Amino acid sequence: MTNLLLCFAFFVMISGGFFLILRKNLIHNLMGLGLLGNAVNLALLILGQRNPGLPPIMGEDQSTLSPFTADPVPQALILTAIVIGFGMISYFAAILHQGREDFTNQEEASAETENL
Repeated sequence: MTNLLLCFAFFVMISGGFFLILRKNLIHNLMGLGLLGNAVNLALLILGQRNPGLPPIMGEDQSTLSPFTADPVPQALILTAIVIGFGMISYFAAILHQGREDFTNQEEASAETENL
C-alpha cells in the first residue's frame, strides 16, 4: 500500500512539474524544474526500497549487515541529488534575477532616450 501511494505521489509530481515547465512564466518554469527534481528523488526512494527494515548501521559486535536492513546506496544518491538540485535552482534563480534587472535597466534607458 505504501509503495502504491508513493507511486501515485510520483506521477502527480511529474505531471505538476511538466505543467509548470510548459507555462510561459520563468518563475513557474523554475518551480517546475524543482518539482521534477523532487519527483526523481522520490523515484530513487521507491526503487531503492528492497524491504523497509532496520537502518543500515552496524553495531560494534557485528561484522556484516543484517539482510533485513535498508540499502544505504539509494539514500546516499538521494542526498547528493538534493544538494545538486538545490544548487542548480539557486543558480538559475540568480541568473533569472540578474536578467530581470538588466531587462528593466534597458527599458528605463530606452524610455529616457525616447523622452529626449
